[in-house]
Amino acid sequence: MSGGLVKGGELKTRLLVTCCLVLADWTSSISAQIQGSNSSGLHSDYRDLESPDPAVRKGAFEKLRSNRELLNSPETAERLLTLLLREREDAMRRVALGLDVEDGLREQVLGVAWELWADRMDARVFRIFATDFYNPGSEYARSLGAKAGRFADVLLELSETEDRSLRECAAALSGYALLEDRMGSVPLTDVQREKLRRLLEAASRDLDFGVRVAAVQSLSNERDEWAIAVLEQMYERGPSLHAAGEPQRTSEELRSRIREAMAAIRARAAMPSHDFEALQAVYRELGSSSLSARTKALDALAKREGFLGFIDTPERLLRQLRVETKALRSQPALAQQGTVDEAAKFYERLLMTTWQAWKQRLTSQSFRILAEAVYDPDSAFRRELGPHVGRFLGEVLRMTDPENPPPLRINAVWLLVSAMAEDEAGRAPLAAERRNRASGAILRLFGDKDQSVRSSVFEALRHLGGAWAIPLLETVYDRDPSLRHEVETTREAIAKRPGQQ
Repeated sequence: MSGGLVKGGELKTRLLVTCCLVLADWTSSISAQIQGSNSSGLHSDYRDLESPDPAVRKGAFEKLRSNRELLNSPETAERLLTLLLREREDAMRRVALGLDVEDGLREQVLGVAWELWADRMDARVFRIFATDFYNPGSEYARSLGAKAGRFADVLLELSETEDRSLRECAAALSGYALLEDRMGSVPLTDVQREKLRRLLEAASRDLDFGVRVAAVQSLSNERDEWAIAVLEQMYERGPSLHAAGEPQRTSEELRSRIREAMAAIRARAAMPSHDFEALQAVYRELGSSSLSARTKALDALAKREGFLGFIDTPERLLRQLRVETKALRSQPALAQQGTVDEAAKFYERLLMTTWQAWKQRLTSQSFRILAEAVYDPDSAFRRELGPHVGRFLGEVLRMTDPENPPPLRINAVWLLVSAMAEDEAGRAPLAAERRNRASGAILRLFGDKDQSVRSSVFEALRHLGGAWAIPLLETVYDRDPSLRHEVETTREAIAKRPGQQ
């Protein structure tokens, strides 16, 4: 799990105390289990997970993560929850002291622990994951929300805390649980559904702006009149909140979101029930483990009138693309069912269909998922994506992080070079500050630790470089004369390109 997990916001003393109590209780529980077992003592890596030295804890975690046999041990799953609580407690303490928080290890532990626990949670474990730091709009929150219906009582409890960030997350998770229920993916009981609706109604009246925004977002996924009624009441309360001191701009932003949410609900309600149910079935098939089912679902979206342009389809395509990309990068042999060619064709169609659905309405999240997809760096898709890099330069720069796998950094190389080429041609001009950041990142990538990334910089420049690239090549040669051949051949290739004479 990556990107978008850390969420800003105040961290209340009450939550810190709660976290410490949970940690102490959880640690005691594990200790009792271990003492009662046949184990002669803790594994050294387990002991290191409890070290006061963050570097030692990180080293122990990385050893466990790389050992599949140890990682699948029930004891490891328990230990990682303890480590997650410990890292969270440390982060909260640092925030309370006004210190910087380095969240890298906590995020990694959260991702691995989630993979181990996602399919076997009880209320206690769900509470640990639900009270962590994350963006309510992140993929992690969506995955957690899909499990949340069984734990409606936990969400209701969180929605009544003094910590506004927990109330916001409770509203977001409730919305995701109701969405999965509506889609038929994770059905709820009538009691669970009523509890979650009641939570959203309360969130709609919350005095905190962020909590109300989360409520609007959750309600926007609905199809029923009850959601319209709640949103209309929120809309009518806007002026009174402004009179009570809420800034006019904030009030207007929320009312705009409410109007958009009501339009989405009415669009769903306007679709005939049999068509709507058929579309929900297509969405479910799109997420099937069967390649043939996913292929048929993509065909149906393209062929059935109104399906591809329906309000929910772009998001569904984007989510599936993210899933397919993750599977493809972790398992290069695409074929689980069907041939490699069939799987590759499906992925390419999904990528291009998703691009068509989003290219006129790109957001930071959709751009990032598309940019991180698997594609030929010199493909037509990359060429279409290139002119948009300037708007989302920050997302591309994050892809250059040395901790990201080389294929992502190579994608970033081509997108950065493409952005510079579009700027030089005048098709997508960059502001001076963005131009400097892009060229600086390209220069850094010449020194990447991975040979394939370094080679990709020269290759991208040979295909797309212009006059702007010459100073970069000169700097590279000055730093490392051994690269003379690569620098000279790249300059020659640039000189031969049309318009570079």
